[in-house]
Amino acid sequence: MIDYFLGFTPQTQAAIIAALTALLTTMLSFVTKGWIEKRIHLNKLESEYRYEQQKNLKAILSKNKMRLLNAGESLNHRLWNNIENHSENWLSSRGNYYYSFVYRFVSFFAYIRQIEKELIYIDSTFAGKKDLEFIKFLRTFPQLFSDTTLFDGENYDNNFATDHFFRNNFEQICEAFIKNNEVISYSLFKENISIYEHENDTIFSFFDNITVSENRFRFDLLQTFHLTLIAFLNSYGYDFQETTIKQVGYIIENPRKSRLLKNYKQLLIRNKLSKNVWIKKFLKKKHFA
Repeated sequence: MIDYFLGFTPQTQAAIIAALTALLTTMLSFVTKGWIEKRIHLNKLESEYRYEQQKNLKAILSKNKMRLLNAGESLNHRLWNNIENHSENWLSSRGNYYYSFVYRFVSFFAYIRQIEKELIYIDSTFAGKKDLEFIKFLRTFPQLFSDTTLFDGENYDNNFATDHFFRNNFEQICEAFIKNNEVISYSLFKENISIYEHENDTIFSFFDNITVSENRFRFDLLQTFHLTLIAFLNSYGYDFQETTIKQVGYIIENPRKSRLLKNYKQLLIRNKLSKNVWIKKFLKKKHFA
């Protein structure tokens, strides 16, 4: 083939080379153009998908954020009240204080459950930093009462839900407080207390007669939850919902320090919440050393 080509005159050889070069250039241009156009199209689709997911995520969080923050603020006040009046043992009898405490607790988690169910259809990996951190809080809250690594190193049998809840059971309890896609009101709860108490006995038993001096871990879990709730309110709530670092130190020490703080710290690190501004401040305190 080479000998055959060399048999042509130099002018003919140059013409053939020019023709082949033009043909090859055209083919490469066609292939390259197609690849570039395909990449541009794919990038456009990806950008549109990312934007759509971020928009839907923000819509869900915005719709539910204030209700969750208000429920969290109400629960925060009740937890503070319980600290200041722990010697009264108001949770030792199933009276108005006890039932309102249970309602505030479960309704807060019911709002979280609502958001979780809506987020199932959203790709949250595209969430912005602030929204992603919000989701991490939502993920961590239920774990504080269901993740048995919090009891590591303690004399606690994880096989029995004595001072914690099995995750599926906890979700069922929260969903029992949701009717027609709305968290039930306290008045409706009060009207049907006997029904709720019978069908969700585990949550009522959990709060029944919690004391600081008991050898159980219920108070310890409530304290870790309270700290997380404060960090959440400080990060996403109004300025009047903020708790100071000095007050956080008081909560940790009063009426006593939780035995689960070290394991709690590890849970926050695993859930990538240790980078939150307020959690960072909490963990710097000597109590977590």
